[in-house]
Amino acid sequence: MSAEEKDALVYRSLSVPNISPSRKFEKLYINCIKINRNTNLRRQISCEVVYDKNSGTKESTIRILDSPLKSQGIKETYSVEFESMPPVLNDNVDKSIRSSQIKKTKTSVNEKCTSNGEVNTEVHPDTLLSKRKELEKFLKEQRDSATKSKSVKNKTNSKSFLITSLLIGLMSVGAYLVLYYYNYYNYLPLCKDKTLQLQNIKKDLLEKVTGQKNVVDTIISSFDDMGVWAQHIKVVPFVGSTGVGKTFIASLIKQHFVNQYVYEVRYTNLLLNIDKLNSDCCNLLIIDNLLASDVERVIDFIGTLPKNVFIFVLPIFNVQGKPNNLDKRLNVDDIKHIEKKLSESNLYYEIAMFNFFTEGEVNDWLTKELKKYKLDTGNGDTLIKRLISETDFILKGLKGLHKEIFLELGKFYGKD
Repeated sequence: MSAEEKDALVYRSLSVPNISPSRKFEKLYINCIKINRNTNLRRQISCEVVYDKNSGTKESTIRILDSPLKSQGIKETYSVEFESMPPVLNDNVDKSIRSSQIKKTKTSVNEKCTSNGEVNTEVHPDTLLSKRKELEKFLKEQRDSATKSKSVKNKTNSKSFLITSLLIGLMSVGAYLVLYYYNYYNYLPLCKDKTLQLQNIKKDLLEKVTGQKNVVDTIISSFDDMGVWAQHIKVVPFVGSTGVGKTFIASLIKQHFVNQYVYEVRYTNLLLNIDKLNSDCCNLLIIDNLLASDVERVIDFIGTLPKNVFIFVLPIFNVQGKPNNLDKRLNVDDIKHIEKKLSESNLYYEIAMFNFFTEGEVNDWLTKELKKYKLDTGNGDTLIKRLISETDFILKGLKGLHKEIFLELGKFYGKD
């Protein structure tokens, strides 16, 4: 647009009834389409409706920015259509309405323009008032639509929240089941923050127990199937001669239990205060120094224990043979008696049968012990052979060898 044409632009005013839809804004911007009635050509021009909310007047002013007719003395009739556009609303009005595309409404203004630029306007008041009502109705519909949309969105969010909560719940149940399996098949449930880890028991038994692989396997398998212990009680009778490691292995297992839930009952008086047993923990019950003749009393005693508490019972039977027996290591009759009575009981049990030590196993154990005490004998092999030859390990097991090692330690350190 040239400067000359720009200077020719003028504002022409039309006074019309108040068409402001509400007093929440001062201006209603509209698009005006100028229509030449002779040629039916349409051209967009700039318009705005100015409403003075403080004046109290019932009229508004339409300011039309247009160029004057170039043909002098020629009368031309044309109409101006103005289309309402989204108003500048109050901040309290929902933003969704402000951003919505408001449906356009049209009003025709017939103008008779003359060459001197005067404008004769014929605008019917009812028409503009009806448009105002239409606009107000539309704004209400927009608010209702926005509220409905927000409600749908809230429902969608609620549905998503429900699905998320359900998934979290399922994950929690899954985690609980995993922990349950982990506790009852890999860990014994002890109290508070202490747990019995099978790997630690295996490590201790495998590293510190000599020559009793079958016994170690029996103990580990008993812990492994803890989840299916009949009436929550598992009985593992230790059966063997003196010095084969029965009490020693029981003490190793004891180290992995909470002290206050370890019970050592005297064989002479099989009594236990069952109120002390903890229902949330695995309890360890050790009955040492038993003979084959005690087996029936032990079975009756175990039958009195509560069935809703996990209890690992270790009855330790000494079945040492008599010196004049052909088999000094074991009393076979005693072993058969123990097996028979247990089979006739209702106990959930598995016998851990201890074997006597071979010379090779004793040799390995002595070598390990001497290294542990860092005893520099100058001739370890000779000492080991002497200890083996002087000790009846078949009759006494490793108990006699422990005493001999302590004597050697006294001699060695006594030199200083």
